This record gives sequence, structure tokens and C-alpha cells, in this order.
Amino acid sequence: MTWTRADRVARLFINGEMKLNHTVSDNSNLNFKNSGHTVYDIGLKRDSGTTTHAYFSDLMVFSREFQFSPSDNVNEIKDGIFLVHPLYSYI
Repeated sequence: MTWTRADRVARLFINGEMKLNHTVSDNSNLNFKNSGHTVYDIGLKRDSGTTTHAYFSDLMVFSREFQFSPSDNVNEIKDGIFLVHPLYSYI
């Protein structure tokens, strides 16, 4: 998942392909409130117990936005990260 706060755009990539592209409305509050939790779960919704069934080989956090332009055939997420990942051949 990528998030661009300045443009208010969230994109979800699965296997390097964009599956969701959503622009958040201008009147939405983007500030995360401190919940007091010291631990956060990826793939678990604690109130309902719903889980995501997936394997996370690596969790990566980047400090810059990656380039994605379907019209120019540019996809840094796929070409620069996903296709060169050492476990790519197992997917």
C-alpha cells in the first residue's frame, strides 16, 4: 500500500500490480490519533477477529513515493521491488 499525504492518494498493489487507487476527500481528517497502543497488528482486525490470509516475506517502509504511471508504462513498485525480490520465483 502506498500513501501520498500531499495528494491524498492511497494505492494498493498486489504482486506488483495496482488493484486500488483512491483519492481521499478534502474534508477528511488525515491526522492519526494516539490510541495508546504499543503494538499494532498487520492483517488482524482485533474487534472482530477478522484476519488477512497472506504471507509477508518482508515489510518495507520507504520515505519517498514511488513512480507509477500506467500511461507511460512506469511501475517502480513492480519493476524495482517486486520482480527483483529473491522470493519472486516462488509466487
